[in-house]
Amino acid sequence: MSQYTEQDLQNAIQDVISGMSTRKAAARWSVPRATIQHRINGKVPRKEAFRSMQRLPAIQESHLVSWILIQDHLGNPPTHEQVRKIASSLCRRNGDDHDVGKNWLQGFLKRNPEIKTLRGKRLDFERLNGASTYAIQSFFKLLTVKQINDN
Repeated sequence: MSQYTEQDLQNAIQDVISGMSTRKAAARWSVPRATIQHRINGKVPRKEAFRSMQRLPAIQESHLVSWILIQDHLGNPPTHEQVRKIASSLCRRNGDDHDVGKNWLQGFLKRNPEIKTLRGKRLDFERLNGASTYAIQSFFKLLTVKQINDN
């Protein structure tokens, strides 16, 4: 079957609850029949089922995402290594003495689609010195970033 959204699944469940057969609802909304049956029988979505196994609580991940976005707006996006170090530091504050694993960042990026990895760009000489028109215009654009003004 093709990709389906959570809304498609909820619509299919509603149809089944209203009396439509699971097979017809699955065909109508392009959702696997077993998925509809599992959800009706109380199985939780994968994202929720594994939430307790995540190294950082959702609120800390949310703050980490905000920090990454602010750093990006400031023109200094953090590297993967920096994000891992901060996440490991947060884990230690939570009483967990282990660093995040090598695949933690990929899961973090999947859970937070508003951030993504970008390839680095070379800096030209003027930009390196900070004397370009682009750098000055970017600075004044930062004054309109909501998260920066709120702090």
